[in-house]
Amino acid sequence: MADLAADPVNPHNPTDECWPAHCFFHHVDEPDDGAYRVCFECKHVYRTAEALREAWAEVAVDAGVTRLALHVIAPPAEEIYGCPYCCHDF
Repeated sequence: MADLAADPVNPHNPTDECWPAHCFFHHVDEPDDGAYRVCFECKHVYRTAEALREAWAEVAVDAGVTRLALHVIAPPAEEIYGCPYCCHDF
């Protein structure tokens, strides 16, 4: 998708041109060139393993897990089997 004129900053509805790279959770375009992992349901792109862990942590905190407990229980990225945002498996 290198030729896609992505817009990773301004949320917008998907168009015919951008839908292959459109994250349906954040409503921005996220081309997947060189990504660590991509959710094939919501199309969110995790650029690095650490980005996947950070998303997992963000969702866990939103669900009521404290930061201190999260530091102890956060799994390595290779043990996260689903998208933290939409819960679809990878």
